[in-house]
Amino acid sequence: MHLIFINPKLNMANKETKSHPAKDLKKTCLFYKFSLHIYLYQIQYKYICKGSKVRFMDYIKRIEKIINEQNGTLLSSDLDEYEIPRTYLSMMVAEGKIERIDRGIYVLPDALEDEIYIFQRKYPNIIYSHETALYLHNLSDRTPFEYSATVPSGYKVVYAVKERFKIYYIKKDLHLMGITKETTPFGNTIRIYNIERTICDILRSRNRIDIQIFSDALKRVVKIKSLDHNLLLQYARKLNVENILNTYMEVLI
Repeated sequence: MHLIFINPKLNMANKETKSHPAKDLKKTCLFYKFSLHIYLYQIQYKYICKGSKVRFMDYIKRIEKIINEQNGTLLSSDLDEYEIPRTYLSMMVAEGKIERIDRGIYVLPDALEDEIYIFQRKYPNIIYSHETALYLHNLSDRTPFEYSATVPSGYKVVYAVKERFKIYYIKKDLHLMGITKETTPFGNTIRIYNIERTICDILRSRNRIDIQIFSDALKRVVKIKSLDHNLLLQYARKLNVENILNTYMEVLI
């Protein structure tokens, strides 16, 4: 019979060096996180130092020019067109030159957020229509408490848009029909439907439009001398509201 003696110190050592997967994973994550920070600082240092301070100031001035041209609003994607590293946005925020109001959205410290412009920049499939288009075309005096927009059928509307928008759907082949450009109250350009398309839209969706807004818009539109009646009729046929249009026009004209 053989006796086996165990050294208590050796046993304690083995216990101390026993691997703990959870702790090892945590250490690994911390290591990679630290490495990532170092890497980002190296990139930042590279862009600042490469080409000297002149290049750094050129980037800053170009960003300031973009944000001023867009009336105090800037999206991080705006920098991609000019191949400006987005790290400069963080620098400008730190210096107090701009403010970050949402993911990828920045404004000048003294500027108001042009929400209607920002939403369309972030979600290009949104075309302002119905009540919002009426207001922007001066066919309604009532400021919409929510934005109205049309998107193509099958388009997945994100929560951020659902929360602030009244969404209308249309067939894909009719989505881009009648688009024109209009200026927001802040001076930025957005895409909306022209007057002729807008009138057909409210006729088509009349059950979802406030009766007072609906009536006022039709009374005002018949007084517009520049209204293209042929185009209006063309849109009415495509949107299947020709008979309804003729009925209202006979009463109003």
